[in-house]
Amino acid sequence: KNVIIGSNTGSTIATSDNNIIISDGDGNNRIQVDSGGNVGIGTGSTIYADLEIKRASEVTVALHNSSSITSGNRGNISFYNSSVSTVALIKAVADTDNVGTALEFYTRPVGGSLTNSLIISSGGTATFKSGNNSFIDLDRNASGNAARIRYKTSGTDEFEAGLIGGIAGYHISDGSSNPLLTISTGGNVGIGTDSPDDSLHIENTA
Repeated sequence: KNVIIGSNTGSTIATSDNNIIISDGDGNNRIQVDSGGNVGIGTGSTIYADLEIKRASEVTVALHNSSSITSGNRGNISFYNSSVSTVALIKAVADTDNVGTALEFYTRPVGGSLTNSLIISSGGTATFKSGNNSFIDLDRNASGNAARIRYKTSGTDEFEAGLIGGIAGYHISDGSSNPLLTISTGGNVGIGTDSPDDSLHIENTA
């Protein structure tokens, strides 16, 4: 049996059971809870996730404050385990006025408590935090791929630092990929070259 609020064309009734359906006057399913407890908004008779929202254009999920908030928490997205204990959290925090907002990401280590691991300030600065050692891992699939940190100004490359695909060592280059500083896997240092053949190898092509 299904519970139907509004008009229904009959297609869902024919193919499903134990659903809760809210339809509009033309028989279009607007909200449906299937027999497994999955919730669909605008999905029709088949729901593919615990919560699915479907529409022809951009989909937006909004957490809306009804009053001005100039400090403190605007809202959370929380993840719980089977004991209803928070194991991860994304928090929106007001900064100075009713517009400025920072994001705080919380994780929970094995056997530990909820920890603020990443803050993205309202100005876009990212701060990684750790109770012990802190790392930023750039894990490439193969040595032929690059793993680099790129510095830009208004979309234009200025400097790059890291690993170049197919070339061993650590490299710093300008925005046009010209080598500025290279440290080879053997410890040689190159200035102006990406293949130093001595302890200190300097090349000047100017």
